[in-house]
Amino acid sequence: AGDDGGGPGACRHDEHDEDHHHAHHARPAALGLATWSAELPGEYEEGELQHLLHRASRGVFGELFRVKGVVRVQNGWVQFHLAGGNAEIAAFAPQPDERPRVMAIGRGIAEEQLATAFAGCRADEVVNAA
Repeated sequence: AGDDGGGPGACRHDEHDEDHHHAHHARPAALGLATWSAELPGEYEEGELQHLLHRASRGVFGELFRVKGVVRVQNGWVQFHLAGGNAEIAAFAPQPDERPRVMAIGRGIAEEQLATAFAGCRADEVVNAA
């Protein structure tokens, strides 16, 4: 979930439960860009992540220039990237203290819609929707 500077109001992840979905609100950055990040607990479906990244590349969640993250899937972990309209998902070897998470950089980030879309990629959500 990245370093948020530790200033007043900073998120202290060690104060949270392990299994939660915690989103940081988009913050203004240089050149009019904003960042958004969230933890992604649970197990995710690769096909659903690919679909989400495709939708993100078409501007469904705002003008996103970069999306990257790591999540647990049925057979381990994957990392995912979206940059320049190109999405990739690949196997990932996590560090022992790795936390599943996502980060996005762009303009007009639709935070709630993006958080809801990632939650919909969880394996338990996909099963429940069937």
